Amino acid sequence: MAHHVAHIGNTGAQMKTTIDLPDDLLERGKETARRENSTLKALIEEGLRMALRARASAARHLRFSPSRVTACPRNSPALAGKRFAKKSIVIAVDTNILVYAHRTDSPFHALARSSIEALARGVV
Repeated sequence: MAHHVAHIGNTGAQMKTTIDLPDDLLERGKETARRENSTLKALIEEGLRMALRARASAARHLRFSPSRVTACPRNSPALAGKRFAKKSIVIAVDTNILVYAHRTDSPFHALARSSIEALARGVV
């Protein structure tokens, strides 16, 4: 790991931060900045902004309202006359949300997983 000190931000209120990057990533970043007549700082700042935008966008797209369906067995002709204690609630979740929650390599994993966990706790 290489240590590189970067001044991040151009709003006048800059903060000095040390970040650890793998050597190969640092070299690729420097080469890209050189080739694009830019700076490593600008490349890091652009990448961080892109990552934050992508996460915010994912959060907006993953806000979901699970469908609630009341399943009442009494309405079934095959079960006519049977007594049931209460109605069942079925909560249908989009399959994509389930896949994102399962796949740790998905950029939406953390948000989807926390949404499913909240749903399991009864927070809808």
